[in-house]
Amino acid sequence: MATILDSLNDFQDQPLTDREREYVHTLRVMLKDLPDDVFRSLNTLVEEQRGERWSDMQLLVYLNNAIADLNVEPPHTVYTFEDFPVQMKMCVLNGALIFALIAEGIFQQGCFIVFKIYFLLKKLISLCII
Repeated sequence: MATILDSLNDFQDQPLTDREREYVHTLRVMLKDLPDDVFRSLNTLVEEQRGERWSDMQLLVYLNNAIADLNVEPPHTVYTFEDFPVQMKMCVLNGALIFALIAEGIFQQGCFIVFKIYFLLKKLISLCII
């Protein structure tokens, strides 16, 4: 059963450029983050309107983080999303994929820790009552 979330895209001020849309779509395919009717996935945490785990805005943040990572490595560059060389496309997409999976892992681990603490406290309270 899926957990339904509000759409983060509802809060996005500016529409995506064609290049951003292309990269976000490619990253979404790499993450297998497509609605169940388009692509069978193990997506259990879905956005309300389109059935996706990550919003376009989140994926764009991960793409920009990947570009920023490339900029700080020697030789130092000042590429932006609109002007980085097309030869670096897979580096940017793979970097964004890593950022998305790390963020999801931190989120999942945080949920696990909260549940573990909850059950530990419940057990402690039951021991105190007896």
